[in-house]
Amino acid sequence: MPKHTKADGAFTAAIVKSIVATVAILSFSSSAVAQLDSNSQPPPACNLSSEQLENPRAFIAVDKSFGVVAFWALKGKEGIQTAASYMQRDFAAQVFGKWAQNYEKLKKGEPNRWGIVPDKKVEKALEKHKPLPLDRISEYPPREAMIMVTKIYGDCFGERSAELNFEEIGLIRGEFSADFCNAAAAMPKMTHYLAKDKALMHWGRSQIEHRNARGCGYVPAIAYEYALENDAAGREAADKARKIAAAQRQQYLDSIRGQKLAKEAYEAGRAQREFYARQERDKQAAKDQARKQAADAAYRTMINNSQNQLPSAPNSNRRDCYDQGNGKEICFTD
Repeated sequence: MPKHTKADGAFTAAIVKSIVATVAILSFSSSAVAQLDSNSQPPPACNLSSEQLENPRAFIAVDKSFGVVAFWALKGKEGIQTAASYMQRDFAAQVFGKWAQNYEKLKKGEPNRWGIVPDKKVEKALEKHKPLPLDRISEYPPREAMIMVTKIYGDCFGERSAELNFEEIGLIRGEFSADFCNAAAAMPKMTHYLAKDKALMHWGRSQIEHRNARGCGYVPAIAYEYALENDAAGREAADKARKIAAAQRQQYLDSIRGQKLAKEAYEAGRAQREFYARQERDKQAAKDQARKQAADAAYRTMINNSQNQLPSAPNSNRRDCYDQGNGKEICFTD
């Protein structure tokens, strides 16, 4: 692939400032963009395939809260509930809550970071996975939210994202190679959790973690100059991401294999365990029978002994005397 040059950067910077920035950048020299094969199609400015656009998981994989807004932008307000149903936590509720907003501004009725005036009823419904009060929600997200999701996912939302001027929101369109896109994503602080622009941070993380082998249809303007000179950084970041993904995949396969081996070992030992269990049951049954027989024998002995004993009357002090007719008495004492 041809090397990106400083001249390209200067030329682009001048074009971006002009009214015809988009047209000029798309016709840029091959040193700033990837050379495509004659049979290939230029990378679209949407980062998701047509299949992924129908799958809420593809949006949520990048970020849960941004994913809910993106699916709302794509499918209308009915899409909010669909996307939220794939979550177990209340990330969707944050979109309609007071999250990441100054309290004083909220007291004045200003919108939250998504450009949405917080709505407690909608927030609670999402938190508790209950049906949404759709009459309280606009059909599509406000402009502030559309700008954020467009920065992450690209021109994926029909007229709602197509009407946004990419240059005005800090993006540069083009048919960029994977190395170039990865270099832009790997720019220092681009993918750091403390990055100022959270939307671009998620774009960078998604590019490196999920799309590192693919080109892209736009890059953040703040990373363009860096990408011109740092293809190597892009390749290194992508290589690292692939190795991490491969390690995670292997760990997953090892886990599955371990579970399979454990199940096989468990099944193989079932007969032996059942044999030992029968032995223990038989031993316990024998002990119980012996105790019962001993108890029965003791009871019979007690009954026999009680039947063989004669009752003895207690001593008495009673005395009976009888006159014998000759003036003498004969007495008997018990």
